Amino acid sequence: MVQADALMNLKFIDEKKQVRVPKHLGRTTIGAADFNGFLKPGEVFFQYTEKLDPKCPSKIVHVGPVAIIRSPMYSLGDLRFVKAVDCEELHNLVDVLIFPTVGGRPIQDQISGGDLDGDEYVVFWDPDLMLPFSQPPAEFVHPEPDESSKVTVNEIQAKFPIFREKYMREDMVGNASNNHAILAELCGYDNEQVVELAAKIDISLLYFKNGIQAKPLVQHEMSAFDPDHMMKDQKPAFSLNNVIGNFHRDCRTIMEEILEVKEQDQSSPVLDPLIEFPGWEEWKNEAQTSLDAFKTQVDVLMLENNLNSIGELGVLQSRIRRWEISSFSMDIMGCLGQC
Repeated sequence: MVQADALMNLKFIDEKKQVRVPKHLGRTTIGAADFNGFLKPGEVFFQYTEKLDPKCPSKIVHVGPVAIIRSPMYSLGDLRFVKAVDCEELHNLVDVLIFPTVGGRPIQDQISGGDLDGDEYVVFWDPDLMLPFSQPPAEFVHPEPDESSKVTVNEIQAKFPIFREKYMREDMVGNASNNHAILAELCGYDNEQVVELAAKIDISLLYFKNGIQAKPLVQHEMSAFDPDHMMKDQKPAFSLNNVIGNFHRDCRTIMEEILEVKEQDQSSPVLDPLIEFPGWEEWKNEAQTSLDAFKTQVDVLMLENNLNSIGELGVLQSRIRRWEISSFSMDIMGCLGQC
């Protein structure tokens, strides 16, 4: 069991390239605006629940330097270091990152063009990851559409399917992002060609909204080789001596050692004597029938609710249970109110 858990965690780190931040050093949250203007430029307000359990009412207002980032990141300026302050007027807002509405360019816009319509931000304050300053934010110029390409409201229904087909054929965000990641790791995010490629990606991200596509990638913007941590067998690979590259090779080494130990281990698991109930054979067929019926019911529930795994079914059941408890509590309060 320990080996299986270790392999699962190593595979997650190796494939997703994600490392969990301790909950007392950072959170993932959505952003909102300080409409009343309590925050000054360069300040944010963040109050979070001490524990992830919704039953725990304890809250913490973080005060001090914080770093904010969102995915995807295409320039060094997308990582912003700002100051979190306490603001009594905003204490009614919990588990949401509050941005100021005064000053020049909004902080959220400096973070790879983010906004406040549901974008997720990662805010953390680990001292080992903090820097005393932020790099200048990227400033990409968005071209205006031609008059000939604009459509009226009455033309949308007829022309949208045509544009949708064109968009699906010409969309290059994925390919451009992969090449940007490779070139940025090799040349650095401040390299002139890397910055130009990031500008193309920024235009491509808005292609579906404004109908303006970026220029195609040129030869020097397309990598003929991929770093080994991308695990693409169709291209030659090379090794990078950076954090992601070292993570990949270390994970692979440990996984291979665990698999080698498992292959050499010829021992069989020892059955707990408490599980070996005397006379269980008499109920074997009945237990198997009940198990098969249970599996059938689970399959039906997954099919009816469009679920892909038993884990999703468990989450759905937990949410329904919480809703039932909440509804029961509301009914009780309603009855007490009528008394």
